[in-house]
Amino acid sequence: MEPNATYTSLVAVGDSFTEGMSDALPDGTYRGWADLLAARLAARTPPVSSTRISPYGES
Repeated sequence: MEPNATYTSLVAVGDSFTEGMSDALPDGTYRGWADLLAARLAARTPPVSSTRISPYGES
């Protein structure tokens, strides 16, 4: 990875760990590692679009 590269998209392929299940926020929603990484990238080099490919019950 290039130290000062500009990233514009993030695709996370995973399961419930990627989704953040069992890692509830105070409001009851979930935020997995992919959401945290997307937020950090967006803060540094906006805009970053992100998507998770993690269908429920498939793993």
